[in-house]
Formats: sequence, structure tokens, C-alpha cells
Amino acid sequence: MSNHTIKNIIFNRKGWLLWSCLFYFFVPGHLAAQTQVKDKARIEKIGVVRGKVLEYNAAGDFVFLRTTGDTLVVDADRVMNTKIIHSLKMPTKGMFWHSAEFGLDFGKANQWNPASPYLYLETNHAYVVNRFLQPGIGVGYQQAGDFRIMPVFLSLTGDLYRSRVTPFYFSNVGYGIGWARSNDWGNYDKVRGGFLWHIGGGLKIAGRNNAVYLKSGYKIQNIYSEASIPNWWGTTGGFENIARTIRRVYFGVSMAF
Repeated sequence: MSNHTIKNIIFNRKGWLLWSCLFYFFVPGHLAAQTQVKDKARIEKIGVVRGKVLEYNAAGDFVFLRTTGDTLVVDADRVMNTKIIHSLKMPTKGMFWHSAEFGLDFGKANQWNPASPYLYLETNHAYVVNRFLQPGIGVGYQQAGDFRIMPVFLSLTGDLYRSRVTPFYFSNVGYGIGWARSNDWGNYDKVRGGFLWHIGGGLKIAGRNNAVYLKSGYKIQNIYSEASIPNWWGTTGGFENIARTIRRVYFGVSMAF
């Protein structure tokens, strides 16, 4: 093969195309293999561990395959500051977790008996002291007949044991800020919220990209209203003031992040 032919293969347009294809298919793959990011976790009394998380089991252990080739099993509560824990959505000591929730509640209140379910929305932000004790703070929005309630509360939740599907408990205590829309009789003169208490439990289903919380519970919410009743349709009119205690059973779905 002449030098002229070799130069044409290497330097002409078709030659450059050939070299570009080789570079595209082989070099990036080599660089990706060299720059692949390993899982990293800081473990109490051990230090930083690099490798790959193999599994998270019901006993609450993380199983690591280390870069040295050996396998390390550690309790989840000893693992800190790792993106793997956050991606698995398993609350671990020293981390924060957040959730956004929507659901429906069913029930009744004294002097007021709605048959239909009402929508509620809620968000909660918690800190993990340990797997059983996770205090937090939350805020939400609640419909209740003519009334609208914005609960602001302190929360407490915890895992009963650790697995991919984890049973948990929760309890919320706080104050529901209340207001009302106009009803058939006119406007409310005054609406005031009151004490709230929620208690219940559910299942936490964890995945590598998100976690779903299925929960059910019982809620108590106090609300007070005053209204002037007009004199129409044969009524004598008047004034009413009612202190309601709303008692509802509710079902919700949360997404953790």
C-alpha cells in the first residue's frame, strides 16, 4: 500500500469520519469507566466507606460491596451523610426528611353532619433522632363544610421496624387556623380555629428514587363560628354561635423527598 493511499485513509474526509466514530464509541466508554462515581458513606467508628450498596434488609442493615472486593454489613443507624440513604428514603439518625401528602377524611361534628368526604393537603418536615423518634413540624389545608382550616402542628413519627415496607406510627398536635366561605344564610360574622390532634399509622414503601407513605388515622379539630341569621322564609332570624368539635377518620398518601 503506497504512502499516498495511507495518507488518504488517515487524513481525507472519510478517514476523519472513521477516526471520529472510533473516538465516539471507545474513548467515552473508557472515560466513563475511569470516572464512574462509587457509593460513599461515613460510618460511625469506621470512617468513610467506598463501594456499592447491595441491599437494605429487614434487619435494618446496609450491605456494602467495598472497592477492595470484600463485603461490609453495618447497622443503618451507624451510616451517616450518604446520598444512598437519602435515595432509599430510609430515615437514618441525623438526617431530615420531608413529605407532601393529600387525602380524604370522613366523619361528622356535633350540630353538623356532612355525609361526603373532604379533601386535605399536608406537608411535614422531620428530623431523625433515631428510627423510633422523628419529631417535626407541619402545615396543611383542610376543607370541612363551609369552613376552611389551615392546621399548623408539631409532629412525632417513628418506624416500628425497618424493611422495604415499614410500618410506622404518627401523632400531630397543634392549632388549626379557621375561616369560612359564604353559606346559604349569608356571611359568618366570626370564625376562629382551635386545638387539633391527629393520631394513626400506616406503611412506608421505600424505593431508590422515592418513597410512598400510605396512612390512616383519627383527627380532632375544634372550630368556633358566629353568624347572624336573616329574617326570611318565615324564620325569626337571630344570632348563633357554635363551638364545633370535628371528628374525622382520614386516609392519605404521601410522597417523601
